[in-house]
Amino acid sequence: MRNKGGHSSLPVPDNAKYHLAGALERLSHFGFPLKTNEVTAAYFQKMAKIETGPVSEDLAKVPEGSQEAMQRVAAASPAWNATLRTTCVATQLQGGHAMNALPQLAAANVNCRVLPEDSLEYVRNALQKVMADD
Repeated sequence: MRNKGGHSSLPVPDNAKYHLAGALERLSHFGFPLKTNEVTAAYFQKMAKIETGPVSEDLAKVPEGSQEAMQRVAAASPAWNATLRTTCVATQLQGGHAMNALPQLAAANVNCRVLPEDSLEYVRNALQKVMADD
């Protein structure tokens, strides 16, 4: 995010860090669609036989395409969540050059783990919509 910056004694609403913070807040609430492919469906079928309790039933429903079951499975484990969807998360932040200055630049590195069936263009376009800020 870039803007004209300025001095902290004269704050303005157009603050690069605020724009970036808003975009990252939107990203924190976004999830790519949950889905399976041939490999992950087979994985969850096998996991349903290994796991016990209520999660076992949900794991068995994942290969059938049950969105409700996929949501519960994704919520139960970060690893299962990342098996069921492309994931993107902010990993590094930059911004500002002085303690008393409004930054002209604020940036974040967003690291994505992209499922094989999701194109980079699809992921980039989705992130641009989520960020919703030039």
